[in-house]
Amino acid sequence: MSLEPLPTFLTLPVELIDRILDLLDTESILFSFSGVSKRFHAIAYNYSRLTINFTDKSSKADIQRICRAMRPENVIALTLKNSSRQSNIIRHFLSSVYIYQLTQLRSLTLYNIEEYDLQTIIKSLTTSKLSSLSLSFEWPNEKLFGKLTQLALDINDQQPSDFLKCLSSFIDLSHVNEIWLLENHSRFLQLETIKNLLEQTSNIRTLVSGRIDHFKIRLRQLHWMKLVLTRIKHVSTVTIQHYESSSNSIPDMIKWLSRKGKKFSVDDKYKSIQVKFDKDVDELLEVKSNHKRLKLVHHRQTS
Repeated sequence: MSLEPLPTFLTLPVELIDRILDLLDTESILFSFSGVSKRFHAIAYNYSRLTINFTDKSSKADIQRICRAMRPENVIALTLKNSSRQSNIIRHFLSSVYIYQLTQLRSLTLYNIEEYDLQTIIKSLTTSKLSSLSLSFEWPNEKLFGKLTQLALDINDQQPSDFLKCLSSFIDLSHVNEIWLLENHSRFLQLETIKNLLEQTSNIRTLVSGRIDHFKIRLRQLHWMKLVLTRIKHVSTVTIQHYESSSNSIPDMIKWLSRKGKKFSVDDKYKSIQVKFDKDVDELLEVKSNHKRLKLVHHRQTS
């Protein structure tokens, strides 16, 4: 009776070997396993589940060596970790690989990344398979966006009350002179949101909403009334209601509006005043088309 030779590791099916390679690090796959035989070299070359992990201990030579040996389209997970003292690792990688070649990337983790590098990576990503993105960066002493003058906000109806605090941590709002509110028809802007916007953007000259025709707000001080009327544009009417404890607000407002030549009407009980504006829709659409929006989304946690 003839005995058939038992299969050895060298003759295992490619599918099974790929499962074994899942347990190895990329350097072992590309340099150790690949050097065993021509067959293993071909398997390593076509292995499509590479996981790249460069830390602050990786040298520039190591990064370049691995990047030359790997096929970018075979990378499914990428981790780049800069040192808190130096920003070299991410830029060494960017100088060795074109990000757009990572077409199968599913997971991307970036530690201590700088704004310029983040923009470079995000703009170059072409994969539609990315399902995990993790970012870690230290807040600089200066704002990430220190000279921003125009800001478009797409405010979610579940936005937390302190979202402006988060926004101001990386944007110097004092330089913003124009804000666009890109809210949906079904959403309602809370008074506190508008008030906080005006308080933190001390240099604002224009507050624009493309979807709000009638704006109603309750204010106590004449100063705030003037502020709202001079900084909100592209609405048809602004209705200001005053608090019971500030009975002089409306009469003072009437005097100010009359001097400015504004169109307005007052209710019978002097509890509110409505100011009318001429809304130039064509101008609004033209300006709006030239603005990018910063979308702020908050997801409620469910237990």
